[in-house]
Amino acid sequence: MTILFYSNLTGIFISGAFMAPGFVWPTPSQSNALLLIGLMAILGQACIIRAAKMSDANFIAPFFYVSLFYAALIGYTVFGEKISLAVGIGCSIILMSAFILIRIRTGPGL
Repeated sequence: MTILFYSNLTGIFISGAFMAPGFVWPTPSQSNALLLIGLMAILGQACIIRAAKMSDANFIAPFFYVSLFYAALIGYTVFGEKISLAVGIGCSIILMSAFILIRIRTGPGL
């Protein structure tokens, strides 16, 4: 909880410094969306911290890179971005690495 609190507190000050010069108050619907995004981010960060506490760092570290796959997927589906060959290869390597780690940890019965 301490890590979660201080990392988010630091993020507030850093992002606030960059945001201040051009700040525009969000509309109520934008405020709701921002609140939901913030809550999901804190929940995700809490899950990552819990995973780091419960498992070996060399096992969970590669899974942080899976977020790059999700970013590419969201960019493609939501924003219509084209996935380049390099991104496709990178995502494939990330997903294959995660699958191999899971197979090694759990055995071939997966």
